[in-house]
Amino acid sequence: MIAGLLLGAAVLMAARVLWRRARTLAAADLEAECMPTEDGLVVVEDEAPDAFAIPGLPGRVVVSTGMLHTLDETERQYPARP
Repeated sequence: MIAGLLLGAAVLMAARVLWRRARTLAAADLEAECMPTEDGLVVVEDEAPDAFAIPGLPGRVVVSTGMLHTLDETERQYPARP
């Protein structure tokens, strides 16, 4: 009985975390759609080093200015397309 209750509580907590992450991802997607982009890359003003990808059509890669400051010159180069 106790194991069943604990399992039920764990399932509910996992569902809650998944719901929050889905909402956050959807909000980030809406916000990134409005930002100017060049080849799917969005740069946001933020001193915290952060980068993440937003799936979808078209997908976007969001990079903070703090992340760009941590990269050296060769790491910042965007690979040329053939």
